[in-house]
Amino acid sequence: MNRTEHKRFLSLADFIEDLPPENFRMTTWADCGTRSHFQNHDHTAQREVNCGTSCCVAGWAAVKHRKVWARRFGFERKTQYSRFNVLRVNVDNFAFFYGLQWKDSHDICLDGMRMTTDEKAEQIRTVALRYFPNG
Repeated sequence: MNRTEHKRFLSLADFIEDLPPENFRMTTWADCGTRSHFQNHDHTAQREVNCGTSCCVAGWAAVKHRKVWARRFGFERKTQYSRFNVLRVNVDNFAFFYGLQWKDSHDICLDGMRMTTDEKAEQIRTVALRYFPNG
């Protein structure tokens, strides 16, 4: 993680912390291979309008930094289930974008499914501190 990535990563923590809680539910995930688009961990269909996927952090990172993210990773093609091209969002891109080790990216994006926005922001800041202990 370089200084630019570190600053960007900390800005994500602030952004996540300010999200309305109802737009941050990491217990569901997007699945464009099903007509329901979103599923619970027990594989039952659930319709949602907002983000709230298990890669919710990566999704919000792509929203927060959409111009840079789009230039770096591009877009997924439209599918029969989506009318729009969507940003490529996954744990690998999240790691690369912020200069993280893959395990840190995985832990932030996929662990702590019941964390609040404040708890997730704190997790991001804790990881950032490991990369730059002196800020």
